[in-house]
Amino acid sequence: MGLSTLNFAVVAAVTLLDPTRGPVGGLGRAWVIACIVVDVVVAMVWFVSDVMTRGVGARAFGIWADVGTASVLITFADPGEALVGCVLFAVTGAFFTFYLPRSWMRVHVVFVLGFILSMAALSVREGLNWPTVIARTDVVIAGVLGLPMTIQIVWASQRRRARLSEVDALTRIANRRGLDRYVESVSRTQPRGVLGAMVIDVDYFKSVNDEHGHDTGDRVLVAVAQALVEAVGDAGTVARNGGEEFAVFLALGAAYELDATTALMPVRVTVPGIAPVGLSIGVASVSIRAPREMDASTAWHLLAAADEAVYRAKARGGARIESVDLAGTPPP
Repeated sequence: MGLSTLNFAVVAAVTLLDPTRGPVGGLGRAWVIACIVVDVVVAMVWFVSDVMTRGVGARAFGIWADVGTASVLITFADPGEALVGCVLFAVTGAFFTFYLPRSWMRVHVVFVLGFILSMAALSVREGLNWPTVIARTDVVIAGVLGLPMTIQIVWASQRRRARLSEVDALTRIANRRGLDRYVESVSRTQPRGVLGAMVIDVDYFKSVNDEHGHDTGDRVLVAVAQALVEAVGDAGTVARNGGEEFAVFLALGAAYELDATTALMPVRVTVPGIAPVGLSIGVASVSIRAPREMDASTAWHLLAAADEAVYRAKARGGARIESVDLAGTPPP
């Protein structure tokens, strides 16, 4: 966007060289010069910072991009040339597509469409024949609104595909890739409080498949996933690691919240047609006192500790929960 902004400044400077079609009057030319200066400064900011890619910075740049462009085009002596110049809004539309919410994109579309139609009306009033105006308007609208909207549709489709790639096809919960993404997201937020990880393994799952068939085994996995999601709720995320193993990751404010969630975890799941299936659950937790203590490696260390706790649960007969606090020692 820095290069695009700088290019806007260059285009505005070139229009100053054509007094018959470009900006007219001392005030108009002065305003265009002021816009050139602002664009150069903004371009420099783009080159050295990402402040305009999010939040207030992105909104301020979006407003300036649309309003600044329109204000320069208004100064043109020939509204027909201003109509052609509206194609520059294709660049600002790309910015709205990638950096601002859809509500802002809608405002951009309404503003730009209104401005283009206004320039078209002025062109007809100034004597430009209407077939030419219609042709120019059609081409400009197609470029200015069609391109960003197409980009947005394609991008939304890609994001949907990305989300689907993070979902387990059988259980419809997160897969390992989805869990990785959640852990990375939590790491970036730098939480304080308690982090918890759980690893859940279905006891004697091979026997279920051997005795009742793989369809029943699939029903067991779906039932386990549903039970875990119900127990965890909004406290964290549930994922299928693969096979009969599941994982839970939680970022909570206090230890009692982890205790409450752990108490809800099922150690047996009932599936019609077979005996209740046991679950061995390993729970690991750690207190985060300062944001700098949390990173992705902390989360993976927790999951590894929870995995070890699962083996203790299985060694003690399964269908039970074993916990470990990484700040202390495993319970006896």
